[in-house]
Amino acid sequence: MSRLSSTWRRTCCRLLICITTLSQMLPLQAQPTSDFNVMFWNVENFFDCRHDTLHDDLEFLPSSMRRWNFTRYRTKQVNIARVIASINGFNPPDVVGLCEVENDSCLYALTHFQLRQVGYRYIHFESPDRRGIDCALLYRPERFTPIHSEAVPVELQEDTSFHTRDILYTCGVTNVGDTLHLLVCHLPSRRGGQKPSEIKRLKAVECISLLADSIRKHSGTADIIVMGDMNDTPEDFPMEQLVRNDSLINLMTPLCGKDFGTHKYKGTWSIFDQFIISRSLFNSTTGLHPAANQQLIYRPDFLLEPDNTYLGQKPFRTYSGFRYHGGYSDHLPILLRLTWTH
Repeated sequence: MSRLSSTWRRTCCRLLICITTLSQMLPLQAQPTSDFNVMFWNVENFFDCRHDTLHDDLEFLPSSMRRWNFTRYRTKQVNIARVIASINGFNPPDVVGLCEVENDSCLYALTHFQLRQVGYRYIHFESPDRRGIDCALLYRPERFTPIHSEAVPVELQEDTSFHTRDILYTCGVTNVGDTLHLLVCHLPSRRGGQKPSEIKRLKAVECISLLADSIRKHSGTADIIVMGDMNDTPEDFPMEQLVRNDSLINLMTPLCGKDFGTHKYKGTWSIFDQFIISRSLFNSTTGLHPAANQQLIYRPDFLLEPDNTYLGQKPFRTYSGFRYHGGYSDHLPILLRLTWTH
């Protein structure tokens, strides 16, 4: 990896302060109230219907070809809330990573109206993405206490015109006292072709690796969860690079080659949405660790519709082309269940 920039040095200093603070927290509770559940979902164009002069959001306004209005925006909120509420048997996840969220206003509406009974709070930073779509983290404050959050930029020194989503980093303490380091990601798209755009995702992977290495440097057994829409499968080169030194484990790799995934393009399912965790969390026998035999991809019937062109099923989207469809997203959500052992 390249030498750390001043931004990364500041990040490392903040990590050290964060981890020192965590060590001074109250003692571990005697027993957990339940397992700890982590969800990630690319909610596909979660825009409000007001113009943001700093971003290219003209496609999602009442005057646009999509005729994106308050009624459709409200339906989108309801649909997202339905999935979050149902994904874990109507016991909402403890933390939820989201991507393709336009702004704070969307998150406020989702958490204070559609999901108000859950009591979610959220973490969000505006990113330099051209369209203004960002990553966010919802959390249940009685189950997870954030200690530190920041947006980690992904930059290409050789291309100053390149702007993409930041990596959202949060560390905090669960209700059973375990510390989790959460990285919510939305890697650069394949616009322009998979191979020509690969260098951008490799840069994002480098940033994730640097951040994970910094966390482990200060806490060798840190529990790290990287979640996100990687725009590559676990078998593609950028994702193989991320786990090459065996300190991170991609939980989605065993699902590759099956007849389903999280995203479908021209009849082919791919697993773009992934959980990648530290080996220390994967191998843990005490505290939090991944539950056995879990179904990571959430694919109930209401999130799918017939694929009349390529056969089978496909995600039920908000739009089919420019025709309003009333669905959910072009991605399926994923859920990681962590169980607690004394």
